[in-house]
Amino acid sequence: MPTLTEALRTYLQIERRPLTNKQYSLILTHVIGQLGPSRQVARVTYEDLIDVQADLRSRLKPSTVANYTSIYKAFFAWCAQRGYCDVSPAADLVRRRPANRSNRAIPPDDLRRLIDYARVTSPRDYAMLMFLADTGCRVGGLITLRSSALSLESGIAMLTEKGGKPHRALFSSATAEALAGWLARRPQLDHDYVFVARGTGAPLTRGAVNSLFKTLCRKCELSRLWTPHAIRHAVGHAYAKAGVPATITQRKLGHSDVGTTLNFYYPTEDPYLDLV
Repeated sequence: MPTLTEALRTYLQIERRPLTNKQYSLILTHVIGQLGPSRQVARVTYEDLIDVQADLRSRLKPSTVANYTSIYKAFFAWCAQRGYCDVSPAADLVRRRPANRSNRAIPPDDLRRLIDYARVTSPRDYAMLMFLADTGCRVGGLITLRSSALSLESGIAMLTEKGGKPHRALFSSATAEALAGWLARRPQLDHDYVFVARGTGAPLTRGAVNSLFKTLCRKCELSRLWTPHAIRHAVGHAYAKAGVPATITQRKLGHSDVGTTLNFYYPTEDPYLDLV
């Protein structure tokens, strides 16, 4: 039977986004260091991982502990699937996230102030904000958007998002108009990425988008420095609050599993259930 180190080496050879693999490597290398690198996978117990989780809770935020726990569960579930152990020792670990997740979503007033400011200061930023607010896409989808994958007439964009999976995003005529306004001013370049950096014309990076959002939040004197992902959360919460079925919200956000959509945006205490 393979050791934890050997199993991890194989696990990291699976094709993923580089940033995802880097995160898996850092987190799993750390826990394997605690459990013993030469220890066989089959000898890891639930009790071992509960001790690790308790240590994490003493040092890290609940949301971070939840993320670490998700990675442990995914790794050991894969080990069980490969036959490295009979069952996953992480199967019964509980992922506890903060009860109130709505505070991760940018409030409508803050979003409107960002959009209004960008409308009069930057066609690029305005188009970007409109696209994020309309589609709820991830930053990865935004920065890899190409004009060849964009139909302004139909209001459809083909995005490549988390895990390299294609995702069909729909947007309104108002967003199409904002995109057209930006594309008419975008410099002629040797690539067709839609959103580019000023001066260099290089495709925007994730870091550049995050930095831009902080700058915009400061200029608009918002309630806090929001991230682009806060707009995605706002879209998810808005759909759930409007009573849109979770499966539709799932397709809107490009979640591979409707359970993710339910877990993030739909309350477990639904008043309707009390009436049936």
